[in-house]
Amino acid sequence: MKKIIFIAALAIATLASCTKEEPINSSSEQEIAFNGVTRLNTKTVYGPVASTDYPEAEHFGVYAYYTPVKYDSSKVSGDSALYMNNVEVQKQTTYWANSTTKYYWPKSGKLTFACYSPKAYGNGVASSSFERGIAFQGFTTSTDITKQVDLLASDLIKDQTSEAAVSVQFRHLLSQIAFTVAPAQSDYNTNSNLSGIRINSIKVAPFKTVGDYHSTDGTYTNGSWSGMREQISYNLDILSSPKDVNLSSTSAVTVGTPIIVIPQTASNIIINYSIILKDANGGMITDTKEVIGTWTPALTTWVKGKKYTYNITIGLDQIMFAPSVVDWTDTTESTQL
Repeated sequence: MKKIIFIAALAIATLASCTKEEPINSSSEQEIAFNGVTRLNTKTVYGPVASTDYPEAEHFGVYAYYTPVKYDSSKVSGDSALYMNNVEVQKQTTYWANSTTKYYWPKSGKLTFACYSPKAYGNGVASSSFERGIAFQGFTTSTDITKQVDLLASDLIKDQTSEAAVSVQFRHLLSQIAFTVAPAQSDYNTNSNLSGIRINSIKVAPFKTVGDYHSTDGTYTNGSWSGMREQISYNLDILSSPKDVNLSSTSAVTVGTPIIVIPQTASNIIINYSIILKDANGGMITDTKEVIGTWTPALTTWVKGKKYTYNITIGLDQIMFAPSVVDWTDTTESTQL
């Protein structure tokens, strides 16, 4: 009997920012600029990434609110003004700013910012409010792996002035799912009739692709997804071609393309794999099996900002024999001579 072991390993995405500050001459009008952001996919390279460096080619969206005094979410009416309304910013020499319109710091008062990335995030409606920051209505994850978007948002960045470029720290709003595979032992191909192990496909069972996101107070901590809907009716295969397992090492290797999903109840993972065996005449037998993963430890929910790596270990049972002998049956015959 063939055995396959599934282990779900959870890795929390590192959410760091690199902040650079340079002095600004307060005697002149200063343009609003942004710096120090967490990396996501670029406009030409889709999918999740691990680094915290924001790519120079990417654009993001900005909302800003003016207050004459310190930010106070309880004083909205008459005490704040929408200063930047979903403005697109991109790299301008050193910092990020709008490419066509210059936005300047007020001489008095303060600005509170809310940012999301990428600006071209696909389907759905992005918005922001003075009290709650960034929100998305009907955001849709792509079922085309090559067009996946790593959706990010910042906390409300409160009470900013022209002392330095605005430091923005983005955080991941979605969940990332990745897979590794390894044989259970490293001597499968030594003095055996095993020729190979091949992963034919790894599929994520139907999951919901549309949802709404908002925060109760403009912080990532209190942000959540709701209204998940439009469950896709087919499995999402993350392998474009079969992957042969290295039988000489038990080190896990990444297979397929990681996927990005809206946080929700975890879906089933379906593994289709083959073992290639030599027969007595030197021919090859391909024995294929499909398994629905049972995870250890049990995984029930995908959470925003976390990467889940499913470690798949394939085990095989050697053919063994337990011989026994049926005892002689005594038979007595009588004869007269």
